Amino acid sequence: MKISGLTFSFQRMFLPLLVMALIVQFDFAGGKNQISIFTGANYVLKYGSEKDYEPFANDFPVTPAHITPSFGISYTRYFSRKIGAELDIRYHHSSRITLVDPSDKDEVKINSSKHIGITGNFIYQFSGEKFRPYLLIGAGADSLVGVKNQTVESSLGYIVTIEAPEKKVDFTANAGAGVKYLISSKFGLRADLRYIVITTSPNVINSFNFVLGAFSKF
Repeated sequence: MKISGLTFSFQRMFLPLLVMALIVQFDFAGGKNQISIFTGANYVLKYGSEKDYEPFANDFPVTPAHITPSFGISYTRYFSRKIGAELDIRYHHSSRITLVDPSDKDEVKINSSKHIGITGNFIYQFSGEKFRPYLLIGAGADSLVGVKNQTVESSLGYIVTIEAPEKKVDFTANAGAGVKYLISSKFGLRADLRYIVITTSPNVINSFNFVLGAFSKF
């Protein structure tokens, strides 16, 4: 049995990155710049449908909900106390998932795909002394990392090949909220929750990403 992988297509991936490239040309002064590092978890919602089942072509059409580790770094430029722009890079690691054949309940265990998301985001930060909540929205590109075919033995003893996607980059968008806590005038902590959409074909992948981290102002 064989399953066709998700097909990734190129869509409007360069505009947000171009905007961010222009933003970073501004003067680096006055503590308006922030560098953050963070780690957390990405909860991927179930996607696919049993209606897409095709024997020997798409035997495992549904990908179950799963959680993967996330790591990242971001650069933020504030143009005022409340308004800023962010360049965010997030790496989402793989996790072990179980796929089920709806026709006979056969199962295979595979690794989910590793991927990196790069987004340019608009940030609105609320005023505060130590605690500074913020909202954000933006878009960019998501790229698979190190994907390859996976050949495994199913629970019923069949040899199954899960094919890697032919195209590995697609459009992504996110929106979310967070809070920053200032430890000093230069350093602080942050917590961040984002809803992420990746427009793959034939499915759209939705996830919730939660991270904790630290930042430095300069």
